[in-house]
Amino acid sequence: MNKIYSYVLSSLLFAGSTALPAAGAAVTPASFVTVGMMEKTAGYQRSIRPVLTKVSSLPESAAFSSRADEAGEHPESIVGMTYVAVYNDQSHDLNCAVAVVADPDGGIILHGFAEGYDVKGTYDPATGKVTIPTGVVVGSDEDYGDITIHSTDGQHYSDEPIVGTVTGNTITFENGLYGTVVYQGEQGGLLVMVDIKAIEANGKLTVTQTSSTTGATTDITAPLVVTKTTDSSLEVVGISNLLFGRYYEVPFAFSEAANTCTLTFGEPVDAARASTGDVIFYLGGINAVGYLDNLEMSVVTSETNTLMTASAAFLGYPNGQQYSGYQFSGIKMEVDFNIYTGETSGGDEEDTDTPTIDGITYLLDRTNNTATVTGCLPTLTDIAIPAQITSAGNTYDVVAIKEAAFQGNSTATSLTIPASIKTIGTDAFRNLRAIKTVYIADLAAWCGVGIANGNANPIYNLFSASSESRWGKLYINGEANPAELVIPEGVTTMSRSFYGYKPLTAVTLPSTLTELGDQAFANCVKLTSAVVPEGVETVGSAFWGCSALETVTLPSTLKTLKGSTFYNCKALASVNLPEGLETIGGMAFSSCGALTTLSLPSTLTTIGMMAFDSCSGLTEIKSAATVPPVAQMYAFDGVDKTIPVYVPAGTIDDYKAAAEWSEFTAYQELSGVENITVDDINAPVEYFNLSGIRVDNPANGLYIRRQGSKVEKVIL
Repeated sequence: MNKIYSYVLSSLLFAGSTALPAAGAAVTPASFVTVGMMEKTAGYQRSIRPVLTKVSSLPESAAFSSRADEAGEHPESIVGMTYVAVYNDQSHDLNCAVAVVADPDGGIILHGFAEGYDVKGTYDPATGKVTIPTGVVVGSDEDYGDITIHSTDGQHYSDEPIVGTVTGNTITFENGLYGTVVYQGEQGGLLVMVDIKAIEANGKLTVTQTSSTTGATTDITAPLVVTKTTDSSLEVVGISNLLFGRYYEVPFAFSEAANTCTLTFGEPVDAARASTGDVIFYLGGINAVGYLDNLEMSVVTSETNTLMTASAAFLGYPNGQQYSGYQFSGIKMEVDFNIYTGETSGGDEEDTDTPTIDGITYLLDRTNNTATVTGCLPTLTDIAIPAQITSAGNTYDVVAIKEAAFQGNSTATSLTIPASIKTIGTDAFRNLRAIKTVYIADLAAWCGVGIANGNANPIYNLFSASSESRWGKLYINGEANPAELVIPEGVTTMSRSFYGYKPLTAVTLPSTLTELGDQAFANCVKLTSAVVPEGVETVGSAFWGCSALETVTLPSTLKTLKGSTFYNCKALASVNLPEGLETIGGMAFSSCGALTTLSLPSTLTTIGMMAFDSCSGLTEIKSAATVPPVAQMYAFDGVDKTIPVYVPAGTIDDYKAAAEWSEFTAYQELSGVENITVDDINAPVEYFNLSGIRVDNPANGLYIRRQGSKVEKVIL
């Protein structure tokens, strides 16, 4: 069965929505207008929300095995009940409102059960079973046509009935729902619901909108599941039924002394899918001076009920420096128990896989007892990521930061990265516009972090400004903006660790280093020299954009220079390419205009595309390779083709016939002494130990000796 792909929501169905000021921005009450009027639907009142939540393919399978009936008594009827159905669409946890009514043709109708579509079924009070026939059309989508439902285990689908068991206030379904369509002659999946559990609503949210043109009011309602988690807090599921139905356990705090119940502005209540990723929605209040603020509702209780109300509220999403969405002229939340005297749940519902702790959101891995940072509340200014968190009594090591976790954050000014972090995902810190300070807890640990791309490194944001007066502060082991770094012994690999760290002028690398990866020191525009220690076999684009780099010493163990190693190192005047080097990657020395001589070792076999592009300062090339290294397209583009090229005796014709080499016109044979230039003879002698550290007064032992462009191992 072929897959049919749906569009991604790039607009949020908010035609004519009006931006509101960000939280804390002063405005006059008159500037608030009703935006994006919601609409009613049959069965119960809710806003329009997209039903194209997922398009997927599932193969057909044999019949599913059913679970045994659960023992116990069951309600005589579930007609008239309203539920909040919680499920997963194989990408996200979601919820929807389900109202059970009698079917005039017999049986029951579950309004909205199939991601907004009604389904028919039966209920047997003797067994407590709800049975939904499959292989039937439940509705039609305007883009894809009729939707036929099937049962699924998440991997395959069949036309066995979808069966759920009513136990207490919950219907637990033993199989999921899969909706298919036929589009342009091919069958594909449109709806996916797995792990379905419907929980009887014990609350209701009502929001009132007033038309800015007619003054007419409209009430929109959504069923809720409300749980008292502590003596002063509630957890509410179902607020998202007003819009897109993303599952959130929304925390409210209440005070009996003040007769108030409060939702902190910045707690997510819903999310919509957009082409750039999830768009998070927040529910807040509008205070007397026109600020977006916490939603504070007054509380009235009876022996068995609670009513919470506020005269104004706002539901919307960040839109640049503002918020867009819906304004309400009234909001109320009704609960069928007294929140002050009701019993707490014991906190079971707080044991979530996606907790929010001190304003930072996480995804828990219970198998490995680890946590991944997924983002933070939009109001958080200090993102202090801890090494460990405790959720529902369990401790988790914080080991990763998810891709795009803080992308576009315009609120945070301070960030702390603990030593426990092992990986940072793509674009995790892209465009942190307000960041001023970053704290790196441990230098050695930081060097070992796997950083997916340059925008995953928060350091870059601190120094993106061209003016030094606007640079931020990077604290490494407590020191602010250190100009010199000594990477600790024990570090074996580095990649993107100091991407964009412009204050760096000098670095000492450890003898334990085996690989210097991509962009390790990219855009370190003040770094003037570097020594790569013995033992390193591969260097990636480590010095990309180091425009002040004048000299670099490469180890005798080096085998590969990957792409863009010294790209745009326009001050690089000399570099030793040791015997043993086999590959020079694409653009490795592109735009290194200060290079005057180039000596290629006999072991070199490959020169990548544009490897020496725009090396316009070259006055000679020497190649010791008896077989011309394979040079890819534009390897020497921008190099004067009339400069002398020295090659081993008897190989001139081979070089003249080789791609890219054939463009040079002044070939000469190496005489055996032409590897030694006058500049080499007159150059000062320098000694380095095997870790690449310069030694001014070497004692007896094995050293690396450099004189001009000549580098060799010597025993003193």
